[in-house]
Amino acid sequence: NLKSAAKQCQLGRLSFLTSKRSSSSSSASRNRQIAGRRRFYLNVDIQPLSEQTPWQATSGVGDSSATVQSPISAGVDGSNSASGVHHRIKDKSSALYVSALRHNLLPRKPLLSEPGMAVGTGNKPTEEDITWYGVTLDGRLIQTPMGQTLMVPSELLAAQIAAEWDSVENILKPTQMPCMTLTCTALDQTAAHPQILRDQLTRFVPTDTICYWADPTEDRVLHQRQEEAWRKIHDRVEKVTGVPLATVSGAQEGMMMAVRGLPHRPELVKYATDFCSSLDTWHLTALQSLAVEAKSFWLAWALMTQQYSGKDENDDLPMVFQEVADAVHASRVEEEFQISVWGVVEGQHD
Repeated sequence: NLKSAAKQCQLGRLSFLTSKRSSSSSSASRNRQIAGRRRFYLNVDIQPLSEQTPWQATSGVGDSSATVQSPISAGVDGSNSASGVHHRIKDKSSALYVSALRHNLLPRKPLLSEPGMAVGTGNKPTEEDITWYGVTLDGRLIQTPMGQTLMVPSELLAAQIAAEWDSVENILKPTQMPCMTLTCTALDQTAAHPQILRDQLTRFVPTDTICYWADPTEDRVLHQRQEEAWRKIHDRVEKVTGVPLATVSGAQEGMMMAVRGLPHRPELVKYATDFCSSLDTWHLTALQSLAVEAKSFWLAWALMTQQYSGKDENDDLPMVFQEVADAVHASRVEEEFQISVWGVVEGQHD
């Protein structure tokens, strides 16, 4: 009868799935597991790659059995169709391309400059004391969505990525793997197309959130909260660049400048452009991610650059944020104010 046949089909399907799990060493089985985005591995570890660099192995390590394809797609349908995804340069053997990758991927400290000095002066990348690390699933190195072997120049970052993979209980959720996601963006996109991110960042400068203040005569409480959250950022920018940020006050002036753009002095805009151009792939990706979330180039800049404050003898710049949570608060001043007045309206405060 139908019930008996259905039961037999279910048992047959269960037996089929069980046999597939037991033969997980086959490439066909691995591909099906990866496509399902379920956890398909037991052990996660990190591995030093002493003789490899990303610009020498842009397409993986050659032996497919030594790597595992990324289950995170580079596009919505497994292709390069996702918004913001750019195809890599085809001629990966080009000496110019490899040199550009090397320059972009070698980590270097962002340098603040005194007024009048070129941004990034003396900030030269070096290969000394840099060890690249990969993340392994059951002994196989993870690849990025676009097929590169995932390599990072930091043991700590590799450990954080490994922890994200190891925390997966059943279904892989890229939204819960920020370090993995940002690292793949850095290797697949930023390294080959840094100017795209630089342009995205500098577009925040004319409409930067922290430059639009409430009119104290109309909204004294909100203006006071903005003063508490943003004043140190403004002071830091002026001390580093020698130029104050242009600001507007009130809704009417703000709407007008949102269309025209803030009247920043040319030196300030040039500083922002030069600063972005001086960054390596890792810092550029992080800065872009911070700016997008905060809707502010200068807030992201302050959070990034203060990580290096106080480490140089001539650096007397004060800390803007005591904790990362303070930066999050500064990016949400107006939203939190509206919530305090009107309560939480899901999906409406932005």
